[in-house]
Amino acid sequence: MTLGYGQNESRVEFVQGTARDGSPWADDVRLIGDGASDLVHVLLDKLPGWTVSLRDGGGASPDIPGAVPLRHVHHYLRHLPSCPPDPDWARPRLPPGVHLVPASEVDIEQLRHVRERAYPPGHPDRSADRSRHLVPLLTGALYGPNLACSTVALLGPQPIGAILANAEMGPPALPGPGFTDLFRDPECSLRGIGSLLMKYAVATSHLDGLAEDLRLAVTEGNPARRLYERLGFRHVYSTRTLRLPDSQSQ
Repeated sequence: MTLGYGQNESRVEFVQGTARDGSPWADDVRLIGDGASDLVHVLLDKLPGWTVSLRDGGGASPDIPGAVPLRHVHHYLRHLPSCPPDPDWARPRLPPGVHLVPASEVDIEQLRHVRERAYPPGHPDRSADRSRHLVPLLTGALYGPNLACSTVALLGPQPIGAILANAEMGPPALPGPGFTDLFRDPECSLRGIGSLLMKYAVATSHLDGLAEDLRLAVTEGNPARRLYERLGFRHVYSTRTLRLPDSQSQ
């Protein structure tokens, strides 16, 4: 979509979608015009109350009065045809007592407790509503159908980690299937569970012929970025997402 502003005919281009809370979302906002001040004017005048995502770099993240910062995120892709997984990833050597099961077979409450421990206060992905997102992730209400590669690692009967994938995890400008969550129980002494789960999910996605590209997004400050890069995910771009003030609050 393109919006114009003022006599200088500055234009803002973006991909329109819907944010998680149902508000309209302008993703991958780009300015065609004179500068950051024009961008601020266009956004405040034309998109009050919208969620907007601005690419990092090139002056694309100006200070917007009244806007509420929501997330600074890094977007990654893994192109399966050009970067196929090691076949052994689909046959992992599991630690004693550990087995893998589809996420759909695990009690959600058990999984919720592990997930809450995985995102303690101070973690960059900690949020007050994160625990409420687990059910819609697993049922497909949030990012489309849950994919078969969604897997939970159990130590005996207890979940110690999980990877979740959905059919449409990407933002409007980068749609398609991908990984929506990866977490492990910090109280479990076994190491490498997150890497094992990611490798297994990538490999099973490839064997299932899921898609050419798999996506994921990582919040700034989350050290998991190093894991994803090591496993073949390529950084595409980064964005800062804001909630614009509505017209009454400007």
